[in-house]
Amino acid sequence: MQTEGQEIAPQPTELHYEVNYAEDHRVFYVEGVTGSVSPRNYLRVSFFQEYISHDPVVKHEVTFEGGQGRLGDMILEDRDVIHMTRDLVTTVVLNRKSLADLIPWLQQHLESMVITDKQDLGISGEVQQA
Repeated sequence: MQTEGQEIAPQPTELHYEVNYAEDHRVFYVEGVTGSVSPRNYLRVSFFQEYISHDPVVKHEVTFEGGQGRLGDMILEDRDVIHMTRDLVTTVVLNRKSLADLIPWLQQHLESMVITDKQDLGISGEVQQA
């Protein structure tokens, strides 16, 4: 509250951030993304890596005793099956505002990457909107 004769302090015109990496910060190389909107209207985005796996594939029968599914006996262990493995490495949960802020940022970086790719390939022309 201002009293008579007291000057109003100027409002700040800048805000400075110190950026630190969290102790558990990790870098992931992402090959794909999956996700959905939650019942509370948050977007769940899971980033994954995929690779061809030669690990054994094990299959079990499932029985339904007393209305509950139960894992039964192993019916197959195949060491010769080549299959894809998808590891979900991290999930990000975004509210609508965060998602709206993220879209232009991603678009800007996508356009920059397309321009760089074109320059590397010696291609000219305008960037197409994704």
